[in-house]
Amino acid sequence: MRDGEPFQFGVFMREAPRFLNGWRQGPQSAQWDRHYLVAPGTGIRIIGGERIEVTRRGDGRRHGQGFGTETVLLNAAFPLDWMALTLLERQLGRHVRKGEIDGDSAQSLVDSLAIDDLVQASVLKRSRTAFHGTIIATTTALSVPDWNASAIGVMFEAANPDALRALLNAVGFGNRQHRDLDDWLRQAYRDRRPAVPAERRAHAA
Repeated sequence: MRDGEPFQFGVFMREAPRFLNGWRQGPQSAQWDRHYLVAPGTGIRIIGGERIEVTRRGDGRRHGQGFGTETVLLNAAFPLDWMALTLLERQLGRHVRKGEIDGDSAQSLVDSLAIDDLVQASVLKRSRTAFHGTIIATTTALSVPDWNASAIGVMFEAANPDALRALLNAVGFGNRQHRDLDDWLRQAYRDRRPAVPAERRAHAA
């Protein structure tokens, strides 16, 4: 969960669960986000070229629920002020020196973070939501063209952790471990394959 927000549980698979077709369908969206992989548990992403978000995961076991927590450290629109830049520099750690990053726009930030040892990914996300009582499921088709990687991610949300746990057990996810998008991106980066050029794809077809 995020502090003050619903409890969440995420899984990744090859195709969307069919049972979601029977839920009440919600809106759909598509956007490109840019993710930066730094220390495990810390998420840095540029959202749709308009905002930057920095989050930190924690261990939710101390809450007695068995779910992890996610705290939003920064959610700011461009251009970034000095406070946002200072926080971002701290989270990037050894990758940058103070004052080296330009937060005037999303593109200027991307350009200043084009650093060899900073793993980053442009991720196309096509999402749709579905509702079942008080539970929300967001299914996202993920694609990282540069790594020739794709997957389906499903995030379940509920304000009541017992209701969420009961649903996960009912649909067969009770024994699975929660995974965040950054977890999947790290694995995809380790398994990455060169993207297939467009002319080769056309020839193969």
